[in-house]
Amino acid sequence: MLQKLRLKFIGFASLSVFILLLIILGAINIANFTLVANKADTITASIAANGGKTQFGPHGEGSPNNPGEVLPSEQGPQRPDDPGSPDMMLSVRYVTISFDVTGKGSFVNMGLTFINENTALTWASEIQAGKAETGWKNTYYRFRKFNYQGASMVTFIDDSRELSPSYNVLNASVVGGLAGILITFLVLIPISKILVKPTEESIRRQKRFISDASHELKTPLTIISANNELNAAFYGETEQTQNIAKQIKAMNNLVKSLNSLAKLDEGEKGFEKKEFDLSLAISDILPAFQRKFHDKTV
Repeated sequence: MLQKLRLKFIGFASLSVFILLLIILGAINIANFTLVANKADTITASIAANGGKTQFGPHGEGSPNNPGEVLPSEQGPQRPDDPGSPDMMLSVRYVTISFDVTGKGSFVNMGLTFINENTALTWASEIQAGKAETGWKNTYYRFRKFNYQGASMVTFIDDSRELSPSYNVLNASVVGGLAGILITFLVLIPISKILVKPTEESIRRQKRFISDASHELKTPLTIISANNELNAAFYGETEQTQNIAKQIKAMNNLVKSLNSLAKLDEGEKGFEKKEFDLSLAISDILPAFQRKFHDKTV
């Protein structure tokens, strides 16, 4: 029984740690990937607002009079890694494809080197046919579907540089979480022994009490049974001697049950399931109380 108690404690404690780590690490990774997605959406929204091109760069972006000019930010100085900043937009690798009424795609810009034009057209056609306005394509590419001056366009950016650290964090979270659960399990093994020690002492005392009680009851029951048999032999059996004999038998059965209970705590099969006749048990008990009941009613 103590072994089962220890296993239950270790199991519940390990499960609690697992759930706690799952919530904490899950929240961290969800927040991390959400930030990356929001940052990528800001970039694709900027490309969409500029007709499928970045505001900065050598491919026709910039001011209308000077396409290569880098326009100052309306928000003032920006960090290089801020979405929409000149440094960030100049380093964006993206593709924008425009579709005519017949569904034929043509490149507005092709700035990706890791995929060829056929792959880009295939992806853009799949995105154009889908319902999602934004999302991920092939894990590392964030896309946006939009309309610009009556033309239906699709743009997607290579966000692998932003996602790689996020996946590193995810992998570290999985490894760290498994290591944490394993360490928790190993630490709980000796701790469980200490925690169940008071319970073990309590069970030991209960067993000792049951054993002492059963032995102490045997002696007076034996004496009472012997005296009752002598009275029955000298003066004949009466209702009282029969009731005493029944009560002695019941007490002896109780002593046997106490011994069986102690064996059951030790893991032995002290009891067997069988049918119990409640009516018969009541019929055996009633005669012992009939005399007192009669005296009180008279």
